[in-house]
Amino acid sequence: MEFEDWIVKNTRAGKASAIKYSGAITGRLSSMAIEHGLSKVDLFESTCPKVVSMNLKELDEFADLNSTGNSMYSRALDLFLMYVDSHNPTVEAELEAIILDSSTTPTEKSSLVQSRLGQGKFRQKLIEIWGCCAVTGCNESKLLIASHIKPWSHCSDKERLDPSNGLLLIATLDKAFDAGLISFDSEGVIMISSLFQEHKLAGVSNTMRIELQGKNREYLEYHRKYVFKGA
Repeated sequence: MEFEDWIVKNTRAGKASAIKYSGAITGRLSSMAIEHGLSKVDLFESTCPKVVSMNLKELDEFADLNSTGNSMYSRALDLFLMYVDSHNPTVEAELEAIILDSSTTPTEKSSLVQSRLGQGKFRQKLIEIWGCCAVTGCNESKLLIASHIKPWSHCSDKERLDPSNGLLLIATLDKAFDAGLISFDSEGVIMISSLFQEHKLAGVSNTMRIELQGKNREYLEYHRKYVFKGA
């Protein structure tokens, strides 16, 4: 499925907006990546599009462009990352991107790889903060997953390791959260997508909630806006 069609099908954006976002990726953003030596080809042809996209976001030139464009360029990149995920969602591909990223040191690579695998300092910190599933209270460690609120592929390296960007969830809730079938409002009350028609069979109830910690609210705002598939 072409990027423009994917946007129309999977978001609330119309065809005109989809064309605009696609044009930003193939045009100015690809050119910027090439100009700064982040890639030799445009983003759609890159073998490590996630790494290139995240490095683009760190450029001062990107920040200036995004500011004058009313955040259109950051939105285009976020959609592009979601599109890439939908076509290549494997953990193995993300780990390969980390290893191939020349901008990080071996120590940083090790920390990021461990975090992506749900191990290392990120998971340990979430266990220290939550102690159990943030929703159900289940404390069986074998069932608990260190879930990123803002998706891993959309994050800066700092955000990937920020414990405020994490929830400790049992597997079912983790999968539903990652898929955008559930989210949480600014008070921590669960939101269930209308697409999740069999949520009760999955053990998901509209009475569920979490006690928000740290900067959870900021990351959850992103999740509701870009990941959650609507009420």
